[in-house]
Amino acid sequence: MPQRRRIPVRLAALVALVGFGLLAVVCIQLYRASYNTLEYNCIVGNSSRPPSASVAENALISADWSVVPLGRACLWETKSGETVLQQPDWGLTALAGVGLGFVATAPLILLKKKKNDQ
Repeated sequence: MPQRRRIPVRLAALVALVGFGLLAVVCIQLYRASYNTLEYNCIVGNSSRPPSASVAENALISADWSVVPLGRACLWETKSGETVLQQPDWGLTALAGVGLGFVATAPLILLKKKKNDQ
């Protein structure tokens, strides 16, 4: 019987480890998004400038953090003088949500184990 009681503890540890691993990936990606400066990464980053943005050097109006969706948001001036907000995709936000879900589930597994032991 002692082996059977260890399974929920090991499962909770594994779930927490996976959750913290996913959150570490999110932190690394956010660090990469702000390495150098946000403005620099808006100009030369993966998403670079949108097709409708002006080709002038000062086309980038501002760069800031976006909480939902999580990541870097860039505000560009278009060729016609309007502004375009370029937001990150939802991938990093989804990854953070899954990681938080795993981390929150780990203590629940242990609570269920204690409830079953009584």
